Amino acid sequence: MADTTVCTYTRPTNRFNPEGTFWISEDKGSVIFPENQGIEIYSTLDGGQTWTRTHYDFFESPNNVSFACYYDGDTPNDTGNLVHMVVSGYGANGGAGSMFYMTFNLDTYALGTKRTVGSWTTALGDYNTITITKSVSGVLHVVGADYSSNSYHYSSTDGITWATKASFSLTDRQDWLKSYPSNSNDDDIIVFKLDKITKVLSSHQYINSTNSIVLGATVTITGVNVTYKQFNASIRHSDRHIITVLLTDLDDPSTDVWIHDWNVSSTPSYTQKTTVVENIAESASPIIVINQQNDDLYVAYIKGGSLYSLTDVYFHTSEDGGTTWSSATKYNSLQDDIREIGGSNINNCGGRIQFVFFNSDLADTLVNLDNDIAIEENTGTNSFINIGDDFKEISEMQINIGDSWKPVVKGEINIGDSWKQIF
Repeated sequence: MADTTVCTYTRPTNRFNPEGTFWISEDKGSVIFPENQGIEIYSTLDGGQTWTRTHYDFFESPNNVSFACYYDGDTPNDTGNLVHMVVSGYGANGGAGSMFYMTFNLDTYALGTKRTVGSWTTALGDYNTITITKSVSGVLHVVGADYSSNSYHYSSTDGITWATKASFSLTDRQDWLKSYPSNSNDDDIIVFKLDKITKVLSSHQYINSTNSIVLGATVTITGVNVTYKQFNASIRHSDRHIITVLLTDLDDPSTDVWIHDWNVSSTPSYTQKTTVVENIAESASPIIVINQQNDDLYVAYIKGGSLYSLTDVYFHTSEDGGTTWSSATKYNSLQDDIREIGGSNINNCGGRIQFVFFNSDLADTLVNLDNDIAIEENTGTNSFINIGDDFKEISEMQINIGDSWKPVVKGEINIGDSWKQIF
């Protein structure tokens, strides 16, 4: 089957992947990405067969846009339907040196009020990277660097009032950044930085209680490109580990696709998993997606052919946390100048393993319904049990307490020698 068009649009630079599809059911989801004058949002009610458009201009200039977003559902135990968006750049709606925040409701399609996050010394340019995340306790964090590589870090409990926090001391505005909730404490977060100069992927944990940064483990690769993203990550809800995917180089015959499983409690550390694939020339833009219902991993990337002109999207699957990987499956139909890939984790609400990709020749954002993997709602995980003052989520009629799984029988769970009622 031919690729299905989400939309046709003009992007500002190569650095911006489509974000999503963010799913709130098996068939209802939205894709978000920066367009030449703002943010584009397209939504589907039928799993991607048809798409409708919601659009908002954060500012009026056609260039110099930095963009990031984060979905409530990526934070463990968060059942919200909001996508939190930050954007910055030049323009009449705030001018140089301003950064804005807004939400999009995946259920109602409502846009929140535009808020100013903060400002910095020199304006952002089109190669800046920013990142946003939400801690388990619900605090929003925005991290990045300006045109002169001055670092900034803001946080907010409500998205309205933003406060300056400890800097992550970023060395270059073009370093690639991703951020996620930390497992060390519900108030903490972790930021990953791929440094274009040192060629090092580093982990930086923000400790909220002391407003301080702890440097964790690092990974060194061969080369870094500032135009095409070479790493991505997702948080696994079952243990709050961060799973990163990393290309060891770009457009080089010796490029490998590496997977690291990060434990971000205390000082961040990792276990390197089995390499997904080795020696893939003409490759770029990796992404990792997790089915939170069973912890299956999906890794996708672009591969030529010829990078910048004739490429395809391929993906692999692991059912054992990255120890073994399937052979490559081609996702798209038409080989062309594919530049970026997006994808989103699947929660208990269901959704689809769907890789959204951008065709630069056609200026189209596309999906392929034939190669999507539909995942139904997991109705066995919609109950909670109250233990003390905390509600614990039930998964597949079991509940995880500490490191052990306890069976659920007839609406009750046995803890020690007593049965607790589920409600």
